[in-house]
This record gives sequence, C-alpha cells and structure tokens, in this order.
Amino acid sequence: MNSLVSHHYWGSPGGGQLVCASASLALDELGLRPVLAGTFKFDPSRYLEWYCIDLRKYETVTFPFSARAFGLWSRLFVWYPALKAVRKFNPDLVFTDEVAYKPLLKHKTFRLVEYIHFPYEVAIDLRFRGTGLAYGEDPYITERYGRFPLSLYWKAYTWLLPRYMRDSPFRAADVVLANSRWTASVAKMVYGEEPGVLNPPLPPNVKLVERPRPLRGEGACRRHAGPLLAGEAVPLGGGGGGSPPGEGDARGPPGDIRRGGYAYAPGVLPPGVEAG
Repeated sequence: MNSLVSHHYWGSPGGGQLVCASASLALDELGLRPVLAGTFKFDPSRYLEWYCIDLRKYETVTFPFSARAFGLWSRLFVWYPALKAVRKFNPDLVFTDEVAYKPLLKHKTFRLVEYIHFPYEVAIDLRFRGTGLAYGEDPYITERYGRFPLSLYWKAYTWLLPRYMRDSPFRAADVVLANSRWTASVAKMVYGEEPGVLNPPLPPNVKLVERPRPLRGEGACRRHAGPLLAGEAVPLGGGGGGSPPGEGDARGPPGDIRRGGYAYAPGVLPPGVEAG
C-alpha cells in the first residue's frame, strides 16, 4: 500500500518540511509506503543532516529542475507533480500541507489529509480585511510584496491561486488538521468549521536539558517559568509553513517552531511557549 506526501518546497529546512518528513515516517510505520511529491527537485539526503530523518529510500516526483526562487509559483503548481504521483502510484492516502490541489480532486480515489499551517485565504480574500491578517495588514506580505515589481508577482499569484485552490478543506479533505489552537480558531473564522489540532513535531535530533538555563532579568523570569531547552530564538521572516506564503520557505533554523514572530530551532522551545 502506498501513500503520497505533497509539499511545495522540500529543498530547504523549515517547519513545513519537518511536518511532511515526519508524516512520511509515520505513514511508513503504518504500512503506507510514502512517495514524496514537490514542485522542484531536492536532495532527500539533506534531511539526515537537518533532522536525522532518512528520506532517501522513498520515491520522489517533482519537476525535472530545482530552483531557489519563485516560492509562490511553487505553491501554485505543486498539484502537478502530486497528480503525476497519484496516477503512477495509486496511493491509498494523500497527506498535504498545501491548498492548491483542486485538480487532484477529479481523480480522488484516496483518503486525503490536509494539514493547515495558516489559512491562506485570509491573506487574499477581501472579506477578511480588518482582521489584521489580510493583505495590506500583514506586515510581512506588505513589506515583501507591496512595491513594484514584486507587487505584480503577488498580484499574478493571487489571480491564479483560485484556479488551483480547493474551495474548503472540509469539503475536499477527509481529515483536516491545524498546527495550533490559534490556527484552528482562524480556520474556523474562514471556513466555519474547526479542524483538529496536531502540534508540529520535534525532530529526532532535539536534545533536552534537564536543568533550567539561568535567566537574566526579572522580566525574563516572569515571561518564562519552567525548564529551558538548549538554543536561541531567531526572528521569523518567511512564510514556508506557519505564516502567510512567501518566497520559498522561511530560512530559519532547521526544524524551526514558529511562535510570536520568532522561529525556534530544534531544541529551542522556551518554557511557556507550547508546540500548539
């Protein structure tokens, strides 16, 4: 029995890549051997370096070239390699953290699981103006795509996206999951239904410390109460998994966990910041 894991950009470390790599392992353990589908070619052996997850034994289906740019376009056309994989491998289950899979639904003979990092409709649908999350209100999107010529790039993306984006995950998918309670609440605002919550995984190479690291300043003590994990947080600036779509993925640390505008690398989740 086969499964398919579809992600738009496997070629760099990020939260979405960790989720999909972990889903691949879980499906394999359930007896559903995964096929990895993505827009651009990538090197599965890098996942050993990033997360200690071995993806080398799995089949991959991508376009015959790689790219470091055109991240938005990789989201638009992720459905095409996935459709090729569906036709070739006839999977029993498809796991995806993408929204542009409408063409797959015409060939749906499989169970479908959609994992929501962020409901992208909020960023492009005028109904959600005033929420602070819509285009023109999200500071990341405004900063990156608010000026010419990237404004045209964004406009073309938002014009084409409805052609390939499923209408509602609750009508398209058999199971709908979100990465946190907050994301689930936003999804309910958008779709009228609330997905289940499955927190992002920590990679196998995470090391926990048994004793708390000394904290500096009274404010830090109020902010973080409890044991720390080793590492540092870095500002989050991209949109690969947990934030609105960006160019490729957030180039944060491998396995970053996004919370409060920061990306926490493996082993960097501070106390008081849950994985959901």
